[in-house]
Amino acid sequence: RFQLDEFDRLFERTQVLPDGPERAALFREAQRIAVAYMPYKIHVHRIYTDLTYPWVIGFRRPLFGGQWWHMVDVDMAMRALHTSG
Repeated sequence: RFQLDEFDRLFERTQVLPDGPERAALFREAQRIAVAYMPYKIHVHRIYTDLTYPWVIGFRRPLFGGQWWHMVDVDMAMRALHTSG
C-alpha cells in the first residue's frame, strides 16, 4: 500500500468531510501527490488495424470506447455491386 504522511493526512481528512468543493479539493491534492510519488512505468504500444468495406459510410475510430456502429451507414446499392457474383 502507498504510504506517505502528507498523503495519509489528506486522505484521513477526506473521510470525515461531506461531498463538496472542500473534499474535492483535498482529493485533487492527494491525487497530485500520489501521481508524483507512485512508481508507475507504462510500457504499452498498441497497434489497431481497422478493416472496412467501401460501402460502409462514415466509419471513424472513436478515440474513447468502441461504440461506433450507430455512427455509420451502409450503402446497400454499392454493397450489391461489390458482392454480386
